Amino acid sequence: MQKVVIFDGTILENINYANKNISKNEIIKICEKLKLHEKIMSLKNGYETVITSDTDIFSIGEKQLLNFCRVMVEDPEIIILDEETASLSYKSEMIIRKAVEEITKGKISFIIAHRLSTIKNCDKILWMQNGKILEQGNHDELMKKQGEYYKLIQA
Repeated sequence: MQKVVIFDGTILENINYANKNISKNEIIKICEKLKLHEKIMSLKNGYETVITSDTDIFSIGEKQLLNFCRVMVEDPEIIILDEETASLSYKSEMIIRKAVEEITKGKISFIIAHRLSTIKNCDKILWMQNGKILEQGNHDELMKKQGEYYKLIQA
């Protein structure tokens, strides 16, 4: 989501919100994969640190990673990401991009994005305008067509 939801409770409760049956060790492994474990462990109470929607101990990118941890804990078959890098710095975007690769492995994923770097590695890209699909294909195919997608990449 463009705006990450943080629930009142501990970091652990925020992550296992949708799956209470997952072990703390499994959550730690997920947080390690998504490069959030060290940040959590740097906090005085680690995974038991209480956070709220107003918490400012996490950057926007770290909040997004927290949300991605929650997604991995839930383990849905389909993932829809809407502008997940919209308000991130370049450094945070690189971290989030790697996390997106991790959470979408083996999943049906829809990624809605304006930043081309976010979708460049997708299997199929739909170029839409005014609610209509104008072009579709992977990055290489769309570049060969030299249509609107190509023009935007070249701009």
